[in-house]
Amino acid sequence: MTWNDAEYHCKSNGGHLAYITSQVEEDFITNFLNKERLNQYIWIGLSDKGKEGSWSWTSGYPFSWTKWFPFRYNSDKHNSEDCVALVPAIGVIFGIHANGAWDDLHCEAFNPSLCRYDAHQTAAALVNDLLGLLSNLGHSIFG
Repeated sequence: MTWNDAEYHCKSNGGHLAYITSQVEEDFITNFLNKERLNQYIWIGLSDKGKEGSWSWTSGYPFSWTKWFPFRYNSDKHNSEDCVALVPAIGVIFGIHANGAWDDLHCEAFNPSLCRYDAHQTAAALVNDLLGLLSNLGHSIFG
């Protein structure tokens, strides 16, 4: 789904596209994605749609920590790339292992997404979102 559709999906279930605030959170997400052997970009809730180069999370959480993929953040040729995705954990770009780094992409690209919910969010919504992510990636925990 597009980045806007992904944020709408997350909001309709009481969350937002994921925001990542530390290396600990990044490692947790990357380890999960590595276990699934994912090879697709995955939308997170960061964009500079409002003003080029001014990054913000859809949740409103303060933007202070990054893990940009080398040579890919905000270069002149990427001015129309306003939405951020995790680079495939098993991906290699320009000979560099990505391992969950961030890249800005065109917001209309179709990618699976990662939602984040507050602690009070129901377990059923979290399970449904995880099942949806795995389904979008062609995985199933039932067989």
